[in-house]
Amino acid sequence: MKQLNLTIALLFAAVLCTLSSCSKDENCTEKTYYKDADGDGFGDAANSQSSCSQPEGYVANNTDPNDTDAKIFPDCTEITYYEDADGDGFGNENNSQKTCGAQPEGYVEDNTDPDDTNEEIFPGCEEITYYEDADGDGYGNPDVSQNSCVELEGFVTDNTDCDDANADINPEADEVLGDNIDNNCDGILGIIWDGPDFVFTKAANADWTLPENQDKLTDNVIFTRQDKGPMYNYQWWQDTFEEDAIHNNVSSSDLVSDFHNAEDAAVKDFASINPTGGTKRVRWAILPQDDLPNQAWQDFSLYGTLGDDEHFYSFNNIIAIISVLDNNVAINGVVDDFGLNPNLGDVQHPPYLVGKKLGVWLMEDDVYLTLTFTEWGEGNAGGGAISYTRSTPINN
Repeated sequence: MKQLNLTIALLFAAVLCTLSSCSKDENCTEKTYYKDADGDGFGDAANSQSSCSQPEGYVANNTDPNDTDAKIFPDCTEITYYEDADGDGFGNENNSQKTCGAQPEGYVEDNTDPDDTNEEIFPGCEEITYYEDADGDGYGNPDVSQNSCVELEGFVTDNTDCDDANADINPEADEVLGDNIDNNCDGILGIIWDGPDFVFTKAANADWTLPENQDKLTDNVIFTRQDKGPMYNYQWWQDTFEEDAIHNNVSSSDLVSDFHNAEDAAVKDFASINPTGGTKRVRWAILPQDDLPNQAWQDFSLYGTLGDDEHFYSFNNIIAIISVLDNNVAINGVVDDFGLNPNLGDVQHPPYLVGKKLGVWLMEDDVYLTLTFTEWGEGNAGGGAISYTRSTPINN
């Protein structure tokens, strides 16, 4: 019975000792230990526990900068590596990782790849400028471009398209004369007036300085005729000299100076007049005629086309050509604003203009129209009479 009581007493004491944390190490000194998840001997400062003895997987220091990678530890030399997704040896600066250990697979130290999805694009590759070809006609927009080492979808190396929204407009397209559209990207060839006919008449001895006796085609061109002398562009003389051309007679005339390149006839400064063969800012052409009266006319090959400035000449040339052809003499070419081939001298018979279909090019406005003279008063008795029918803008 005594023995039983002793046993019970010992058991009770053990339970009390357990409940009160009684042990033979009751006076131990606890320390803080840090998780060493990667097993590199350096602990994670953010993961710790206190214990009288070092727990398994824990260490006494807390200096590991990355406890998930055993290659990263205090005082190791960290290197930043960049993803090289396309395997060209150049990395993506926007995708990187640091490590003290071996270079990660698929990563490089370089971070200069401009396109890490294409191995053909890398620093130092031969870049070409490509231009957007939005309309798919093979010609690019000079205002939209990208530099690339490889061909880009929807882009071409050509940059000569003047309208990348219309596949029918490109350098190889056919130009449509007079439609006011640059079909082939080399400039609009001209606006053609093909509206209703307009009849202009300046009566003999009428005051040519009055608007009712002038034909204003544009702000740059006003046709009229003085009581003597040739038809001319009244507006050019106003813009250049702030006064009208002076025409006293054939030997004292600004208009004669301009039409015939006659320095001795000039009243104003000859250099400022800069003779061009008449009707300043305007060039003239002979259009194909309905009736060809003789062989010289039938053989003539210098006809003009509205919208194309080829075969548009000075007014001097046109009067001379028509005068010569009407006399059945062949014309082989035009030498300059005052001479033909062959050289036939100063041939001038303005009345021969009557009835001939002519083309007129207003150079500064880039406008083309047709004009047919119906009257040309000759000599002093004619009093500068003039009449013609011409085309007008289509919206007139």
